[in-house]
Amino acid sequence: MYTAKGQLDRDALIRQHVPLVRRIAHHMIAKLPPNVELDDLIQVGMMGLADALSRYEATQGVQFETFATQRIRGAMLDELREGDWMSRSSRKSQKDIEHSLRRLEQKLGRPPLESEIAADMGMSLAEYQSLLGKVRGTQLVYLEDMTHGDEGDESFLDRHVADSS
Repeated sequence: MYTAKGQLDRDALIRQHVPLVRRIAHHMIAKLPPNVELDDLIQVGMMGLADALSRYEATQGVQFETFATQRIRGAMLDELREGDWMSRSSRKSQKDIEHSLRRLEQKLGRPPLESEIAADMGMSLAEYQSLLGKVRGTQLVYLEDMTHGDEGDESFLDRHVADSS
């Protein structure tokens, strides 16, 4: 991967590592909401790969692929965080609540009470309710969800608004 002058052939290295970028993007997209586009992750990952090429020093004792993987994932995560409207702490709190809720549902065989969730999380009911208030309403609703689906599915409004008649 060197030119006749002994320099790194950037284009050849980029072409060689495109499958790495695609693999990382496919691995990440599986855990992301449907509004995140695979092509966007790949594009940002390619920029991370280019950054890795410019920063890599073989004398550091790290293989290029290992170094590039960190830069590519980092670039993708930075892009996702930049586009996220919820803070990292709120996102973590939301996941902690969901994890506790699922664990208690399995253990109890029924939906847990708020007091049970609070106890499981090691906090008072008032603290839990305060935390819940901070992360509540964090579900995004897409405009497409407001209309009926192609198969005649109920719209978001039909599912979530009480019948007033």
